Amino acid sequence: MDNDIIDLANAHIESYASAAAQGRDNTAPIDQLAVAYSAHYLPTWTAFSLGTAHPTTSAEQTNGHLVYVLELYRRKGLGTDVRKVRSRVEKVSETSAVCFITWKMVVPKGSERVVDNDAGEDAIEFQDVYGFRVADNGVMKGGWEYVVPDQEVLAVLARVPDLYG
Repeated sequence: MDNDIIDLANAHIESYASAAAQGRDNTAPIDQLAVAYSAHYLPTWTAFSLGTAHPTTSAEQTNGHLVYVLELYRRKGLGTDVRKVRSRVEKVSETSAVCFITWKMVVPKGSERVVDNDAGEDAIEFQDVYGFRVADNGVMKGGWEYVVPDQEVLAVLARVPDLYG
């Protein structure tokens, strides 16, 4: 019983990574990607980013937020190829866990944002922190109730200082 929350959170992470994989070729429709990602969030969740809380109160609002971010990343030359590198889960209680997911955002070849690093593939690596909560969201046995994307925001802004401009 002790590992139930860990197992559920790990399964959720793998499902979320599968949703992210749909954007690997940078041509998948943004609305389709947003739906795949948004299925993993609880109806109400909060992003805590660089000291500011951004509450989201509906599935529609979640989907709209994800469409905005995905479109922004594509428009600014970062693309939507985001791959899970590794993850770690820490149990908080029988119904919640903190999930640390390290992602690699692979910048599309030919993008003005590509940095020549002789590695053959340019990528931005960062760790986001997610709060997983057991709950029936109609699709899964739980979902993200919060996310802390500080490293993502800082890493992306380091590459694209005019991201929001």
